[in-house]
Amino acid sequence: MQKVVITGYKDVACQDATGNAIALQVNPQELQLDYNISYGDKGGSGGDTKTTEHAGGESAPLPGAANYETPDLTIETVVDATGVLPDPGGLPGSVGGAIMAAIKFATGTPTVEDYIKKLKDTCYYYVEETHGPPYLTVTWGSVLPSQSTNIVSSKGVYKCQLQSLSVKYVLFSAQGHPVRAELTLKFKGVEDPEARAKGNSPDLSHFIEIKHGDNLPKLCEDIYGSPEFFMAVARINDLPSVYAIEPGMRLLFPPLDKASR
Repeated sequence: MQKVVITGYKDVACQDATGNAIALQVNPQELQLDYNISYGDKGGSGGDTKTTEHAGGESAPLPGAANYETPDLTIETVVDATGVLPDPGGLPGSVGGAIMAAIKFATGTPTVEDYIKKLKDTCYYYVEETHGPPYLTVTWGSVLPSQSTNIVSSKGVYKCQLQSLSVKYVLFSAQGHPVRAELTLKFKGVEDPEARAKGNSPDLSHFIEIKHGDNLPKLCEDIYGSPEFFMAVARINDLPSVYAIEPGMRLLFPPLDKASR
């Protein structure tokens, strides 16, 4: 049986692994994928409506261009150390053994605490290279999205970062150790810069979320085919400097005819 496997990475392209990975003890019965669309009338850097100048010098709002965001993924699952759930004996040793090892203390006392810690190590804790949580791949079957936004390298491999982790302890041993927990993981899909460029047209508006290592000339080259429009993009997004970008910021890249004005 193939298990859902979550693997941590230091880079948005998911090439440089952190060394942390974890398999879910129980595959989810349901997966929730949220497909969101944002529009150009919601500002890229600060939430305000963006404007461009007409030939006469007047300012006017940019059209409300649709931006198809990477899908969000929600997984609900359970981890159990009571022995009620079957031993994942049919799994490869590295996966099955890791699951069983992570749901016991070193003394052999049943608990889910070590599993929760390993999950946090993989998904949640700060990584210096990302200035935040690690980038992740969630791998399972064929249901995970593969679409034109190129957020996946292949079908069933979803690139993302953790948005939230909810842990609800629902059963305890006589000694007070948690032996069962319900988990809800919410992930935000991400794209690396090269993948973003493949889905972009210079004749359409795009909202791009800035990732670590991005810079305006390179993003303009990816989208417009030339870095020369970086000053115009900075002006349209009301940036005080072309260097005033940081991870998590969302910038508007308007159609080429507007960026070239």
